Amino acid sequence: MPVKPLSILLQTHEAYLAKILDSPGLIIFSLDMQYCYTAFNSLHRATMKAIWGVDIMLGMNMLHCIARAEDCAKAKANFDRALAGEEFVVIEEYGDELLMRTWYEDSYSPQRDAEGEAEGVSVFVKDITRQKLFEAQLHIKNTQLEHLNEELNALIYRTSHDLRAPVASLMGLVGLMEESKEDERKFYTDMMTRQLLHLDETIRDIITFRKIGASTLAPEDIDLAAMIRETIQGLQFADSYAEIDKQISLPEHAVFSTDKYYLSIVINNLLSNAFKYADAAKSNRFVSVSLVIGEQKATLAIADNGIGIDPEYQQKVFDMFFRASTQSSGTGIGLHIVQEAVQKLNGRIALESVLGKGSTFTVTLPALD
Repeated sequence: MPVKPLSILLQTHEAYLAKILDSPGLIIFSLDMQYCYTAFNSLHRATMKAIWGVDIMLGMNMLHCIARAEDCAKAKANFDRALAGEEFVVIEEYGDELLMRTWYEDSYSPQRDAEGEAEGVSVFVKDITRQKLFEAQLHIKNTQLEHLNEELNALIYRTSHDLRAPVASLMGLVGLMEESKEDERKFYTDMMTRQLLHLDETIRDIITFRKIGASTLAPEDIDLAAMIRETIQGLQFADSYAEIDKQISLPEHAVFSTDKYYLSIVINNLLSNAFKYADAAKSNRFVSVSLVIGEQKATLAIADNGIGIDPEYQQKVFDMFFRASTQSSGTGIGLHIVQEAVQKLNGRIALESVLGKGSTFTVTLPALD
């Protein structure tokens, strides 16, 4: 078998080396002691253009190509470590914010002369932006799961008491009823009804809390005015409903695109609370509802002149199981559920309240496609 001439072997070797240097996904470049390019592959040239907007050339000082001062200082520190003889790997983010910020895994190696002294640096770079984005998303998901797990543990602990308390009361009332006279039984049945209503409320809140965590958005065109009127009508059996003035200000055209289930949670809970926490000492009690709909957002305000909330507690009212008033007979998760639903709808909720004068909850929602 004939031996190929040395020149052909060298050409073949250089061709293979060129292929290696331009391997997909591998960024390679080298610098001399003055940080000037001595070599780079095509992917490094394209990367410098993408993240810094610079067309690089051999002999150009790389530090002059890095416009961001913080990134330039970081790169120089790494080059100096390698030029001092250190071999290392770091994970770094580089790039102009106006163009592209990218995460890289950078391997730095000193180039040495015949005497073993450093005369330059070789850098092998891998773009790991996708990996970092995946890690960030995974971290967010893990944080959400941890938060959900904490809420679930708290829910189990608290509701085990909230479920057992009315059951124990009912058992006691049944015993008293068995020993009571005929004219006393209505008193006990009324007490039993209140306990059963509390039990029902607890169970409904648990179901709603579970659905919020599991359900996905299903946007549709909804007549918000009709939904609000139906909700108010459904509360007609609430305490003092008839004595409370309902001040309703709704636009004629109130069609808005959002998720009906989540919005119903918000409206029902806020209106229910407005009636529930009316101030019995006031003769001019009212609950007002106003709605403003724009092209891309809707703003709902529900106000009352009820008992109000102490400023000390206003930052905590959306916490799970927090009760701001001794008058509260609920589960303590209603406003927490409201906040979760508003966040699901990509909206915001704000509270303004004065103790003894009343409260206003304002919900702002964007239109959903």
